[in-house]
Amino acid sequence: MQDSQYSIYYKNKSAKNLNESSSFVQSNYIIAVKSLESGNFLMTFMQGFDEFLVASLYPSGDINLTTIGKCAKFEFIIFNDPDYGIYISQKSMPDEQLLNVLSDVTKCTGQTFEDIFQLLQSQIIRDFSVIQLSELDNMHLEAGKEQVLEQSINRSKLVKHEKLAIGSKCSTLDIKRILWKPEGDEFDTLVADGWNAIRSDKVYQSTALQYVSHELDNTDQLAYYEFVYQSWVPSQHKHIERKIIRID
Repeated sequence: MQDSQYSIYYKNKSAKNLNESSSFVQSNYIIAVKSLESGNFLMTFMQGFDEFLVASLYPSGDINLTTIGKCAKFEFIIFNDPDYGIYISQKSMPDEQLLNVLSDVTKCTGQTFEDIFQLLQSQIIRDFSVIQLSELDNMHLEAGKEQVLEQSINRSKLVKHEKLAIGSKCSTLDIKRILWKPEGDEFDTLVADGWNAIRSDKVYQSTALQYVSHELDNTDQLAYYEFVYQSWVPSQHKHIERKIIRID
């Protein structure tokens, strides 16, 4: 994995129904990932750590992070252990500024330092795993081909591999029927719309859609990643987006 910088956008939005105001959080931040001689990695938040922190703790309520400058940098060492997997150790966090910020967050949320650290660790590892291409397992498909990975009464999962001008793109679309009530189910409509439903404003009651796309350059390094999740049930409409763009 090459040393690079990435711009990351995240949005999590939910509403009890389409006619009510939404509860949402969004964040924009930039990270740099660098390989270390030890085989581990250094992830540096170049800007937007305050937004990352608020989104990671959502929906914990209002958190006052005005003491964090927009361009304040925070560093984390990511350990890649063959026995324990990917993790972050609290012992690798000597940054006094970071410790003070997390201490303030414990006062705002009532959560323990350990709870907050675990939330941060899960979000940092999530981004790192995407950049490392840990979740990508369908690049062996022939370019231009679409394949049905699963088709049943309650689920349809598709994957396709496309050749780009520079590099390639692998996309997965996972559609599920949510067992709520027999009436009003629009699973078949969603399956028929397929890939077109990703950008659509249509409502597909009692269903869920998950779209994941990786774009790689001609050296098979991540250039662009997109994740979209939507679910529609009578009690809630949920919409999550994540984009990771390599910027150097």
